[in-house]
Amino acid sequence: MSIPHTLSMLYNTSMRRHLGAPSNNHVNNNGLQTVVAGGKSVGGEILYSGQRFFGTPMRFQLDEEWRRLQPRIMLTRLGVKPERSPGIDPIQQLVLLINKRADELPLPDGCLAITSQQCHPIFWSDPLTALAILSKSSDTLWLRSKSPSLLAATYYLSRTLIVPPNFCSYPSKAKK
Repeated sequence: MSIPHTLSMLYNTSMRRHLGAPSNNHVNNNGLQTVVAGGKSVGGEILYSGQRFFGTPMRFQLDEEWRRLQPRIMLTRLGVKPERSPGIDPIQQLVLLINKRADELPLPDGCLAITSQQCHPIFWSDPLTALAILSKSSDTLWLRSKSPSLLAATYYLSRTLIVPPNFCSYPSKAKK
């Protein structure tokens, strides 16, 4: 990978050497193939036949209108008055709310995230919970400790988490 001259001064030489290298972090789902009926692994991805999962699918969804909302309007829709103090802007305030809600959820610190289907049940329908899940999701994972991305939340609008069996008895105890 070549770095334009203007950017090369921003990175030290050891950093430049690693910019083109793939990340050492990866998720391997090969072990799940034995618990998914008809599952087989191809290049680290599990191909499913049917609707069987190891765990409970939980869908989280925002309405389409959230895609166009500015952070200040999102706060208003959540029933929160946007702060007017100079130290906090609406995005920071929203991030604090999202992180607080993510910490309250009785879910593991990480879950497999998949494309939602209408047959996946919604356990929490409030928009703040959906933001806490969607803004901390990637194509394959939800991580509680991930920094929230409003862009990700409005890109996905709906994701399903596969929650391991040990956590499935807790959704009814969640705070709304």
